[in-house]
Amino acid sequence: MPTPQSDFVLNNGTKIPSVIYGSYNAKGDDGVDAMVFALDKANYRGIDTALFYNNHESVAKALKRTKVPRDQIFLQTKIWPTQMRDPEKWLDVCIEELGTYIDCFMIHWPIVLKPEGDRVIDTEWDFIKTWKLMEKLPKEKCRSIGVCNFTKKQLQQLLDATDVVPVINQCEFHPELPQQKLVDFCQEHKILPQAYRPMAKGQIFNDTIKGIAEKHKCDPGQVCLSWNVIRGVDVMPKSATESRIISNRALISLDESDMEKIGLLGAKNYRSVSAVKPTGVDYFDEE
Repeated sequence: MPTPQSDFVLNNGTKIPSVIYGSYNAKGDDGVDAMVFALDKANYRGIDTALFYNNHESVAKALKRTKVPRDQIFLQTKIWPTQMRDPEKWLDVCIEELGTYIDCFMIHWPIVLKPEGDRVIDTEWDFIKTWKLMEKLPKEKCRSIGVCNFTKKQLQQLLDATDVVPVINQCEFHPELPQQKLVDFCQEHKILPQAYRPMAKGQIFNDTIKGIAEKHKCDPGQVCLSWNVIRGVDVMPKSATESRIISNRALISLDESDMEKIGLLGAKNYRSVSAVKPTGVDYFDEE
């Protein structure tokens, strides 16, 4: 019976938990409490954040309050498209706000925008130039570098132009958006595919997922998360509800028939996150 693993190993040899706490919207005292609970009570050992989330202060407070040592927590954050020309400057901002080094520093979107205006494309810069600057970042500041929302085409462009392979490509992956070709490409090049919206905010809890959950006496979310991890995709569930925080961390084994049934859901190709809203560019149809 296929069983989800507790950790993955990145291409630089670093271990990363297969389930990381997604901190989007985790702000203020409630956000801090949720993150501390996830670390101290639910055995999470990773937090995902981003400059765009405007919650570094809350993450920093959680890191100070938790009983878990810093070196046991995988911390990752990201730069926004308007910050692509000077990644070290923004890395320093992240370190100051978070009060610690970064385990993985990431490009949030492969689109470069000018700081002024509303989603104005910077035609004189590109993600390859940003990546080449990130390759030179001091290891004491960030242990590794990764990307988000890259297609196969964009990853290939990056691999062709640079020497350092991203450790992670964070994208939307769930049963109704498996993106198996992208997952296969990442794994072929030793890039860990990492899933945001791994449950698509519950919009994919269909009869198939609910039936499998009932069979295993678990939550539908656990089915979605476990399916992703079993196929080699890291997951980042987010919740502020203690019971959900616990259940999201508790992965289950699925049998081959479960995996086959879930595999059929991919034909729906349901995407809950659009590239247009943050960047003004729709490029997700590219491979």
